[in-house]
Amino acid sequence: MILLSSSLLLLSACGTVKLKDGQACADLGPRGGATCDNVFTDKPIDHTPAEWDRLRIGRISIPASLYANWKKALLKFCKDTGRCKIEEEEAIEEMGKKLNRLNLRGMDMMDLMGIEE
Repeated sequence: MILLSSSLLLLSACGTVKLKDGQACADLGPRGGATCDNVFTDKPIDHTPAEWDRLRIGRISIPASLYANWKKALLKFCKDTGRCKIEEEEAIEEMGKKLNRLNLRGMDMMDLMGIEE
């Protein structure tokens, strides 16, 4: 929490911050592969277990609840400082919605395949 607060304080001194688009994936377990989508643009893709075994090496996995916490902190920062444009706040909201949809899509696919968490 201290690190995030410090980072947000540092960002408040900057004019703008550009976030790079990238792929987020829901891991479907050892037999399921993964379902993925870009965070800011629509590029959904599903990976077979063999593809995902190669692609996931070196990736960092964090729970969806942590993304939700970051989204909440970013929106609070925008509100408290008044330094975010409406479009930026909307992009943060959309990122959260997309990650939530990805998480739900992953859970649905696991159910269809009979894979338990």
